[in-house]
Amino acid sequence: MIIAIVVNLLNLLLNLLFVLGMGMKSDGVALGTVLAQYGGLITGLVFFITKYRKMVVYWAYREMMEWKALKRFFSVNRDIFIRTLCLIFVFSFFTSRSARQDDTILAVNTLLLQYFMIFSYLIDGFAYAAEALVGKYIGEKKRTRLATTIRYLFYWGLGISIPFTMTYLFGGGKILWLLTNNATVIEQATPYLFWIAIIPLVTFSAFLWDGIFIGATASKGMRNSMLISTLLVFIPVYFAARPFLFNHGLWLALILFMISRGVTQTLIARREL
Repeated sequence: MIIAIVVNLLNLLLNLLFVLGMGMKSDGVALGTVLAQYGGLITGLVFFITKYRKMVVYWAYREMMEWKALKRFFSVNRDIFIRTLCLIFVFSFFTSRSARQDDTILAVNTLLLQYFMIFSYLIDGFAYAAEALVGKYIGEKKRTRLATTIRYLFYWGLGISIPFTMTYLFGGGKILWLLTNNATVIEQATPYLFWIAIIPLVTFSAFLWDGIFIGATASKGMRNSMLISTLLVFIPVYFAARPFLFNHGLWLALILFMISRGVTQTLIARREL
């Protein structure tokens, strides 16, 4: 948690310094991000040296090279990689199709996605907690504690999503003025605020299940859920809705993609967890 906070704070402060203070524009954003990541690496090394260095004597190098365990490790990372590729594809496709409409729609959709990003930063914290706690209780074979943890994660997820939804529903227009002063873009964005308002409620379960599946090393189920949601929901819905709903069809495809991830992971979890 501390490393994540350090990285994000450094990223924010360095972006302000390089972009606003030194006028470096996109180069400043890139440099700030790179330096923030190195800041996270240094923080991690400091923690290791000050808190965990004594654990080095317990490392069993021969056991670290057990091929069966390594194969399992790389298979988990392969599944996470495929899942991430699908996620990148969906948002890259979303941006590309926004640009094909016109520059104003591209600006509108890019701004509205910031609402999603703001929510994702908060809910991701619970997903990271899910990784650690689920892995702990599965490793200890404490099924009751595991079930309780998952239940409370979803209580928290729903509890956070409702105020975000209310804020976006009733204050979404005011937030737009914080993101831009372009009246044309704000006017064009207003009809799409409904999609933004429901994003927290339809996405929190997908975030939490990702953390739960990773903690349980049930990465195959997470990967399959993402492939189903991308190939069988997002793409078909977009091409079916585009001729009638235009940009609303793009948002509908994204929302159904998120819902599909939560639903399919819920069904898969009953079998794999």
